[in-house]
Amino acid sequence: MKTISFITKYKPCKSGEEFALQYETMSEVWEACKRPDWLFWILEKYKPLEKNNQLDCLLRLLTSPKQGPQGPPQGPPKSALNAI
Repeated sequence: MKTISFITKYKPCKSGEEFALQYETMSEVWEACKRPDWLFWILEKYKPLEKNNQLDCLLRLLTSPKQGPQGPPQGPPKSALNAI
């Protein structure tokens, strides 16, 4: 999916939009993103998970090597908590 199409349809936060617009496709955004909370948000918007898979996915994203040197953000993202 083209990044601009995703942004137009799902309206991410300003910083997420700025990050994503560096890339032509959402596949490129996914590969470059080091924020588990953003990855979970993208996944939830593009292909919502069934309730029984949401927590497992969140835990995998939060413990993935994509976290980068600073680690995950403090506390789970609100959208993840609302999804559970």
